[in-house]
Amino acid sequence: MGKKTDSYQFKTETKKLLDIVIHSLYSHREIFLRELISNSADAINRLKFLALTETEIIDSTENFQIEIIPNKQEKSLIIRDNGIGMTKQELIENLGTIARSGTKKYLEVLAKKDIEESPELIGQFGVGFYSAFMVSDKIEVISRSYSDENTYKWSSSIEDYSFQITPSENISRGTEVKLYLNDQSLEYLEEFNIRSLVKKYSDYIEYPIQLICDKKPEKINSQRAIWLANKDEVTEQEYKDFYQSLSYDFNDPLTKLHYRAEGTHEFSVLVFIPSHRPLPLMMEDLERSKIDLYVRRVLIVNQAKEILPRYLRFVTGVVDSSDLPLNISRELLQQNLKVVQIRKNLVRKILDELLRIKRDDPENYRKFFDEYGPIIKEGLLSDQEYREQILNLLTFQSTRTESGKTTDLEEYVSNMPQDQKEIYFIISENRNLAENSPALEVLKSKKYEVLFLQPGIDEIIMNENLKYKDYSFRSATDESLEISKSEDFNQQEKEIKGLLEFIQDQLKDDLKEVRLSNRLIDSPVCFVQQKGSFSPELQRVLQFTNQNHPPSSRIMEINAKHPLIENIEQKYNQNRSDPELIKYIHLLLDLALIQDGERPKNPVDFANQVANLMNSK
Repeated sequence: MGKKTDSYQFKTETKKLLDIVIHSLYSHREIFLRELISNSADAINRLKFLALTETEIIDSTENFQIEIIPNKQEKSLIIRDNGIGMTKQELIENLGTIARSGTKKYLEVLAKKDIEESPELIGQFGVGFYSAFMVSDKIEVISRSYSDENTYKWSSSIEDYSFQITPSENISRGTEVKLYLNDQSLEYLEEFNIRSLVKKYSDYIEYPIQLICDKKPEKINSQRAIWLANKDEVTEQEYKDFYQSLSYDFNDPLTKLHYRAEGTHEFSVLVFIPSHRPLPLMMEDLERSKIDLYVRRVLIVNQAKEILPRYLRFVTGVVDSSDLPLNISRELLQQNLKVVQIRKNLVRKILDELLRIKRDDPENYRKFFDEYGPIIKEGLLSDQEYREQILNLLTFQSTRTESGKTTDLEEYVSNMPQDQKEIYFIISENRNLAENSPALEVLKSKKYEVLFLQPGIDEIIMNENLKYKDYSFRSATDESLEISKSEDFNQQEKEIKGLLEFIQDQLKDDLKEVRLSNRLIDSPVCFVQQKGSFSPELQRVLQFTNQNHPPSSRIMEINAKHPLIENIEQKYNQNRSDPELIKYIHLLLDLALIQDGERPKNPVDFANQVANLMNSK
């Protein structure tokens, strides 16, 4: 007498959900193997949990494992476990109704019990299982429950939205999922591809994953998820090896963070802060997140940009959540409140750790900040919540520091004279140009420290009206800077007004304004900037990269007490048509350009004028 086959139709809502799962829910069909391995691990976990109170159901010496068996002749792929198994009724309930999973139902049972220790249950079985239809024409599930002597086979071809259950030849306790792969998915029978997918998604499943091909079975996962271990159980060599496997960086990291957050939302973290930027060929890596998101040891999102803000994109590591659903998409990650909590917690921890290193290991921090400082500074533009912590991470060279040494804002403020009301800085391409800039002369005379900033990100963030401990930032080249106006400044300005207008007329194609300076002491001339305009350095960068940039809005200040200006004023008063006067005025412009690190307007004319001056008596 033949075995009785029972046929069932999927419910209408289940059919609709199946279409979503197969065509829309997962962005990559390779996910199917991750899901089935996770279900196998789940089944073993549930059996081990039951054995805590029903010790007779398993042998204490039993070895739990998951097997993967490809068969190219049959075009089939088997995933087998020796976990809890399913009865006929459980096959109907768990595989016949999508999104109603054995795991989910089992958690509801656990919630009613006063049991602190619960197994590591992964995902929602119904959804994950049906991802296998993305690669299969037909699926068979043979299962024997720990509580039943009978074995049953569940089978389905998705074409008619039905499944059949029939008695099967007995197997050992557990479940065997057999996929008959479609022609577009035969690549998943290749040993290399199976190994790669296990390495990518399931390397840290706690049970051995055995690959059974023509050769003897071979374990292909590492099993040890060191981020879930206690810190005192992990060796420094294990940390180093793990960092290298994630980053391909064979330098030691600057530091690491390894902790478990507990409370309303539990998650484990192991992240590394690198000590060096990648090689030039790998610089594009700086634009990608390096945090992998796991749920219960299973990789859910590779390079999850939602876990850390962009200004911390150099941080490498893993986050493993206990509470996120296995099938969460990148779109849902951005809206998930638990992910928001993880992000806030991790950002705070990383910034605190960087502050600790800055305090306790300043030399290594200086090297790190030289490499990653420009990236960290992006946070001043994008992250208002942590702006104060980011400001405390910044280091600068300045007029007080020796070459190669740095200061920070806390030290800067502590050294301010009592009459100093602002934090001063100058944007320049290098230290030599910065510390010798004529624009600093009055600030130096008053013992005001000036920070040296770089063109680019520094200039952009300084246009954000930043404050540190109620002190505003002010550029030493700001046109509105008024540090030390003498009592006769206004009178002197009236007396020299005609000369200023004459110089302005001669240089109208190059300058917005020429005016008397209250910041120059030893130099004849300098450029200052209109508020909100780009510095010459940034304008040169924009020109070099073929980007549009605003026209020059330079203002030139002159020092009326300098001998060169006095000489020009004398020639102006004697004969405004004197060719030498016009040459001297253009010489002023060239001097200001050179002081800013630029070429003279006409280098040959400039050289000749200097030679003539040197030869004059």
